[in-house]
Amino acid sequence: MNGKEQSTFPKKYEGYVNTGVDCTNEAKGTWNEKDWNITIENLQQSKTVCKVKFERYEDSILNGADPVLGENLIPVTIDGNGQVKKANTQEAWYNYGEQKWANAVILVDKTQVYNNYDVIPENNIESYFVWIPRYKYQIWEDENYTDPTESVSSKVHPIEIKFETTNDVASTGSTKESWLTHP
Repeated sequence: MNGKEQSTFPKKYEGYVNTGVDCTNEAKGTWNEKDWNITIENLQQSKTVCKVKFERYEDSILNGADPVLGENLIPVTIDGNGQVKKANTQEAWYNYGEQKWANAVILVDKTQVYNNYDVIPENNIESYFVWIPRYKYQIWEDENYTDPTESVSSKVHPIEIKFETTNDVASTGSTKESWLTHP
């Protein structure tokens, strides 16, 4: 998966796309997208090995905190006119650095199959979801105002954030310039 050897196949709903099957001993492997399994033809010798390749897009700014799609979630892109299309998870379908969020939908008719880039009609969308990756932010204001008439808007400041994985120890800062993992 993404060039790293694994001992199991990814789950169908994890956003991976099969990019090929290579088998030894002249066997031919084919990945079945619908049933999410491999079919091997011309299997004439024992000890035949097949490598099944999977890829999915990952956003480097997320530091590994990329979307995890549940079983019924369909990854989508939503254009400026609100048109919803099934996303190709092998391509850059989200980019948090550009504030292009990873969106997904649950279908009303879960038996309906959409191919990459197919428009999903509004009447078949039961609910919408957006991936909010774990992040920490740097505290820049401690709310110690010296003047009671001072407004927050006079202290406009960008909020520095960094995305984290669940493997990172949560930051517990509480003072100015320390970091706090968003609860």
